[in-house]
Amino acid sequence: MPRLKGDYAEFCSQIDGLIDLCANIIPLSPHHRKAVAEIALLRAFDLLQGVFQTTATKLVCGASYLDGSMANVLLQARSQTTALTNMSTHGRARPKHRLRWSQVSEIKDNCKFVVQTTEHFLTTLTFHSSIIDEMRNVRNRIAHNNADSRTKYQVVVRRHYGAEMKHISPGTLLLSDRFIPRLINQYLAQSKVLVKQMLKG
Repeated sequence: MPRLKGDYAEFCSQIDGLIDLCANIIPLSPHHRKAVAEIALLRAFDLLQGVFQTTATKLVCGASYLDGSMANVLLQARSQTTALTNMSTHGRARPKHRLRWSQVSEIKDNCKFVVQTTEHFLTTLTFHSSIIDEMRNVRNRIAHNNADSRTKYQVVVRRHYGAEMKHISPGTLLLSDRFIPRLINQYLAQSKVLVKQMLKG
């Protein structure tokens, strides 16, 4: 029987490591502090995407939440590979060739034929969709820096600064003393809260 307890513990350990990393960047130059904060955000969002996928596939394979309750599964699978295959093909006129896990709407679409739409895992993601979107937009600005990512990143800047400010880099945003705690610390802490609630921890 698959279990989520180990995945939750590993996620928390990894996020705690990033929190510790960001708490020890003072000796670095401003340039390097910003680089570390950006790397921490990239890593945190990758961890989130991973735990979203793992949670969905393990619930479909019969794993319980951390409180022992079971998910309302429409199509159970015997392995995570089969679960992903079912998400890609079951109930679809055309298979999804790539399952994405970075947006709540995508995750819901991945799961819609194998898990009840009202399932706790999905409703929790909906509740936290704003922070997921914000972290993704900052992450994409760091990772891609194309026109689309710059436009969506400015939505985040405007939310926090009240106006578009093209000179505000992701590293500057993440480490600004304007925000208490700093945004990188808020993102990391909120990631742990999100996953704890998602898994009924």
